[in-house]
Amino acid sequence: MRDWKLSDACQAIAKRRLHGPNVEVASYWLSLWSSNAPPTRVRFDPKCIATRLPAVAMMSVQTDGRVIFWTAGNYLRLATGIELTGKDLMTLCREAERAERARTVKALLNGGVFCGHRPIKRQSGVVELVQEIALPFAGHLCGRQPGSSPALEFSACHG
Repeated sequence: MRDWKLSDACQAIAKRRLHGPNVEVASYWLSLWSSNAPPTRVRFDPKCIATRLPAVAMMSVQTDGRVIFWTAGNYLRLATGIELTGKDLMTLCREAERAERARTVKALLNGGVFCGHRPIKRQSGVVELVQEIALPFAGHLCGRQPGSSPALEFSACHG
């Protein structure tokens, strides 16, 4: 069993220097914590961050390193140009990004919080650096692969 602590999660979020919509999503996630565990996916109500859903992806982080999207918002589909549902994030990453993504996956499996930046090419052709966060959920998903942990990813990009 993981040694979850709300105080550690709050400190990890504070260190990330989140901005804009990432603060809203992380604050909602933190508000759902029990005293010793992050929210389960069932407790996380997407309607509470409805305006942010186009930039949300939910995924299953596998112990073998795969990260399978089970849903992704419209902004993420537009940014990548593909339907992400059912795809493995690790196979979609450029080779140069895979080692960093693998570290993120390991951190999420161990209950860590991830914050990073990645370029998004707008429809106008302008490339913008956006902040993204990945937050773990407690437990596993019914009907999902054993040995996996659910996680939330949010990219602070707008349509």
